[in-house]
Amino acid sequence: MSYIAPTAYVGGSAVVGDLAVVTGSARVGGSAYVGGSAYVTGSAGVDGSAVVDGSAVVDGAAGVGGSARGGGSARVGGSAYVGGSARVGGSARVTGSAYVGGKGLVESRDDIAWVDRAGFGESMTLHRTVDGWRINAGYRSWDGPTVADVCGQVLAHVAAGPPEWRDRGSTCERWARQVATALLYLASMVVER
Repeated sequence: MSYIAPTAYVGGSAVVGDLAVVTGSARVGGSAYVGGSAYVTGSAGVDGSAVVDGSAVVDGAAGVGGSARGGGSARVGGSAYVGGSARVGGSARVTGSAYVGGKGLVESRDDIAWVDRAGFGESMTLHRTVDGWRINAGYRSWDGPTVADVCGQVLAHVAAGPPEWRDRGSTCERWARQVATALLYLASMVVER
């Protein structure tokens, strides 16, 4: 039997079933489904038509939305967000300020890496997708078949001078170095199969 704490919110046409637990000030809304032995706590949210099941955990201020799916023994925490049609499962961990979107497919720690405050001060997330790899940075994203390809797209974007960096003078050079270093780190933390 599922448990919903009095301080938690479940609304819309959302369903909490099976042995799922929703506690703290967590929110489940829209037409979302939380089932299995999943656990949603803290100020986390599950909305849209998202599904969280298996023994997945969503905590902190994390969110799962859109038509995204969290399952297996995956954990989404911190202020991380999984959206779009992304899937996070297996033993994957998505935490910090990481963002998995689009057609994301994260099933283990080898499928995702992120850094905070690179370049213009935004986090950057590199994650596997059903078609290859994706980098999310701020409000932009790049997709490619390989890690090298998607990192190359970001470097080309930085070399062209992003519009939001205009009129920043020598600060842009420092930001460009931060982005290049961040990309090296991200690429070293994932495994292409």
